[in-house]
Amino acid sequence: MIIFDALAAGLVYYRVPTYVNWFKTHKRNRLFSVLRDGVTVGLAFALLALLLPGTGEPGSSPLPVDYLIWFIVLGVVGVMNAVAIYWVNGLTITDSYQGSRTVPTGRQRE
Repeated sequence: MIIFDALAAGLVYYRVPTYVNWFKTHKRNRLFSVLRDGVTVGLAFALLALLLPGTGEPGSSPLPVDYLIWFIVLGVVGVMNAVAIYWVNGLTITDSYQGSRTVPTGRQRE
């Protein structure tokens, strides 16, 4: 699981500049792109977890519906993570823009 955590952190680090750029430029269909990223990574993680040796109950084999549930759940979790990362980046950009604005002090030079 530590490998998955490191891989996920690396992916977030890699995608943050892209999400920031999409937020700044108002890229067309950016929400769809974020959702696509999330479901792709979620399904990839589900597949990687199934390929690891030694996972699961040794005395039973999963049914096809179990695999379907596994992929659906990790796909949804991937989407939620991607949306959360995009949203946090958007909040950060919005706050940094507001922090850079000049606030009038009431005193003006003539």
